[in-house]
Amino acid sequence: MNLHCLFLCTREAVCLLIKKKFKINLSKWTVGRYLKKWGFTCQKPARRAIEQDPQAIEKWFKVEYPAIQNMARKENATIYWGDEIGLRYDHNVGRTYGIKGKTHVVKCTGNRFSCNRISTITNLGKLNFVIYYENLTQEIFLKFLKKLIRQSDRKVFLIVDNHSAHKSKKVKSWLKKHFEHISLYYLPSYCPELNLDEFLNQDIKSHLGKKCLHRKLQMIKTLKKHLKIRQKQQEIIQNFFKGCHSQYAA
Repeated sequence: MNLHCLFLCTREAVCLLIKKKFKINLSKWTVGRYLKKWGFTCQKPARRAIEQDPQAIEKWFKVEYPAIQNMARKENATIYWGDEIGLRYDHNVGRTYGIKGKTHVVKCTGNRFSCNRISTITNLGKLNFVIYYENLTQEIFLKFLKKLIRQSDRKVFLIVDNHSAHKSKKVKSWLKKHFEHISLYYLPSYCPELNLDEFLNQDIKSHLGKKCLHRKLQMIKTLKKHLKIRQKQQEIIQNFFKGCHSQYAA
């Protein structure tokens, strides 16, 4: 086993490291007991893109986002976090009980269907969304921005990722004409974990993944119903801002 090929800190990997560094052979059970004693637990790792720029992330935390906060206070604006997500009928995150050695079977359709959703959330628990069916384009994004302005009683400061639709010439031109109502700010590249709307994405996938969806219309109705319920549950949206990686925006 090549140490350089291991990206998970498993008991076997630690055994190999100890053998390589100290020429000591230990069983994986012994290493497991040591890891537990040292305060290590077995966890599902979070994925981070190798293209991330640590300096850009540090600048976001120390310079860019504090500047956005200060500007929002001066202009009496509300900071929104926006994102898009594609949803498939066969996304499954649920588990079920079954007889040992006999896998439970869920009857589902063989037809393929999907839909997309764009949304924004605020640390006060406000949620706005639009469901659409084609790929995200500048026209769809502009339509959502216009709706967002209509639904907001204050200037909008919207933080989004670097999707091409967000930075198109048509969008930038429209923003210049409506600078009194809305401003766009962009997260560092390859950093979805910095976008607070990602928590809503996970919430939606978890909800839909536990449903047995047979038709596209059924999927859309289920999604709309869940989002409308979340709009009334502002405390749940507010809780998205209280996680260890999102407190900076709370």
